[in-house]
Amino acid sequence: MRPEETRAARRPIKLEIELELQPGQNLELSIAAAAPPESDDDLYRLLETGVLPQPASPGRFARVERWLERLEASLARWQKPGMQTLFYLVIGLYLLTRLAGIQSFPIYFAGDEAVTAMRAADLVRDGFRDYEGQLLPTFFLNDGKHSLGTTVYLQLIPNLLVGRAVWATRGINALACLLGVYFFGLILRDIFKARWWPLGPLLLAGFPVWFLFTRTAYETALMVSFYTAGLYAYLRYRQGSPRWLYAAVGFAALAFYTYVPAQVIVPVSAALLAVLDFRYHWQNGRTALRALGLVGLVSLPFLRFLVTNLNQYPRYLTMYRSALTAEMDPWQRLLAFLGNYLASFNPVRWFFPYQESWKQYWMGPYGHLPFFLAPLLAIGLVLLYRNRQKPEWRALIVPLLATPLVGGLVGVEVTRVLTLVLPFGLLGALGLFASLEWLAKRLRLSGQGLALGTGLLLVLYLLVLFASALIGGPTWVSDYGLSGMQWGARQVFGSALAYSNAHPVAKIYVAGEWSWQDDTLLRYFIPEDRPVMMGSPLDHLEELAAGDHLLFYVKRQDYQQLLTEGLFSSIQVEETIYYPDGSPAFLLTRLELSPAAREHILNGTLAEFQPVDTSVQWQGQSVRVRHSALDDGDIASVLDGNPESLVRTRRDNPFMMEFTFSQPPELIGLEVLIGSEAVRLSARVTPLEGEEQTFQITAPEGSDLKTLRLDFPKPLRVRVLRVELLDVLAPQHSNVHLWDMRFLQP
Repeated sequence: MRPEETRAARRPIKLEIELELQPGQNLELSIAAAAPPESDDDLYRLLETGVLPQPASPGRFARVERWLERLEASLARWQKPGMQTLFYLVIGLYLLTRLAGIQSFPIYFAGDEAVTAMRAADLVRDGFRDYEGQLLPTFFLNDGKHSLGTTVYLQLIPNLLVGRAVWATRGINALACLLGVYFFGLILRDIFKARWWPLGPLLLAGFPVWFLFTRTAYETALMVSFYTAGLYAYLRYRQGSPRWLYAAVGFAALAFYTYVPAQVIVPVSAALLAVLDFRYHWQNGRTALRALGLVGLVSLPFLRFLVTNLNQYPRYLTMYRSALTAEMDPWQRLLAFLGNYLASFNPVRWFFPYQESWKQYWMGPYGHLPFFLAPLLAIGLVLLYRNRQKPEWRALIVPLLATPLVGGLVGVEVTRVLTLVLPFGLLGALGLFASLEWLAKRLRLSGQGLALGTGLLLVLYLLVLFASALIGGPTWVSDYGLSGMQWGARQVFGSALAYSNAHPVAKIYVAGEWSWQDDTLLRYFIPEDRPVMMGSPLDHLEELAAGDHLLFYVKRQDYQQLLTEGLFSSIQVEETIYYPDGSPAFLLTRLELSPAAREHILNGTLAEFQPVDTSVQWQGQSVRVRHSALDDGDIASVLDGNPESLVRTRRDNPFMMEFTFSQPPELIGLEVLIGSEAVRLSARVTPLEGEEQTFQITAPEGSDLKTLRLDFPKPLRVRVLRVELLDVLAPQHSNVHLWDMRFLQP
């Protein structure tokens, strides 16, 4: 064909490719379209030889021109909004409702949030080693448990860029949880081929429980986000893209190292998927074997952790009073486990408000899930049954089966079973899409119009949820103390820091027992060079008697008690911090002792507040004990091994006992028998060699006597052991009860 014939024909070029593949084989085909020929001679050469002459390397302006053309094409696509554009708008709405006012809601800033940032700061300070000297540790201590992992490394970002600030500590977690919403949408788009798939992530963004936890620095929502990403990657692999299996392993590992319940959920999910899709894995044996090798690689940090912490998991089961370790018959254990397992699906817990024991997890008038999800979820379950043979639908059963195992083992809390939000949300979204299709056909309406109207309603619901949380959230719960919202960390420590900056020589104390891990909150908000510490007036009477000018932030209840003590001639209130409901919360006080009280303190005759020195016999040696004054029992009965012998402090909370051993024993922990109250057990160990170490553990309220065990990370040769038992819900000057205590040896 000559050039002139080509010019006359102007026919489009048609390319036909015929392929024959065996079952189970995969094909990746890439076709690149070149720019139109510049001349008829170029077209002739293309038709004759199939090859165009290579153009000269483009210059700077040609690259700019092509960049502008691509930009113009992108803008043209945005002028005609498609589903992808709507998805980006949903992502933007998610970010708005997560980041706006993130310091103000939730209204508390918990010690469990601050501890992740502090562990990150300490990691940088200590050359990326933990308190035990381990380089790049797998898990970090939180309240005596190795329960922090990925979140600590994530907190390195704000720690290095902006330092410690509530908006940054929570904000980095909110941004990371965007992964969950993003891959939730991609599952609906790429796996289920849903027509109106952007409605799915919009639905998820409006779940009250998801709204709450994605605005905190807790690790639970981040774990669910990594799990969601891993499920998407696995389903892509299952639909014929083998390399996605490696991404699935990576995301699953991130989830595993984020939150302790994932150490059950992730392996069980992997095992279930391995069984359900065994034939497919066999057909892709090479990819599966490589993925197994990657699993072995990402398991190395966990294996390193197990070498020195193998006893941690039995201790978890005992501490959380698991049915597996309870003193009952095997069949009773099984029934208790099954009861907790099924309780994970209790619709009352998910759809009705005020169903959690921890009031910090309440969302006022909202349940964990919106009420309108219930019928959609029911439709989704019907669809799941009908499509149970399809691998993508079958995969949704996996988190439904794996997640409740955590509830079965240690009891149901929403944080432990939050992964159920993923299958609940996907099934609810698929039920919604099926409903829209049915309504469009039944009512002969435009499906696109129905979807748009539904989207607008979901946007309205999300905005109402967001606005009501910021405006009404502060008064949803009126219990702001330790048993409730634990409100005040940002307000009290912020006020103390401002006062210290204005009065550099002032010595300021903040009375505790209104928040978990108040010492961690102090470190988070107060720089180390500022004279702001934890402590109450009655802990510092000697300094007051010596004439030191001290100021104390005390709770309103403690202030009322100080007025009745008869120790102070003057109590001046310099500042009042109010609860969100307008009632007084904390008062900054300046105290002056009465002359009589000062004389008694200086002479050491105020016995009511003085600890007692005595000695007891333990394993053939005399142990010197300094302890809180008692009004019932004696300190020797603490170590007599008799659970019937009760010891009670006169008015000290916490109950302090400091043991000095003449022959330092090797201890691995201690165990106490206590009542039903919520307590915090702390142990400060001065070893024969090495630096002083502090360990602590907390236990919630129960219905009877309970045994609380505090393990040390490794055996320690103990010279001095200071034990404090705090009744966390009782006033500072109240009775603390102890039935028995035992030192644990290897």
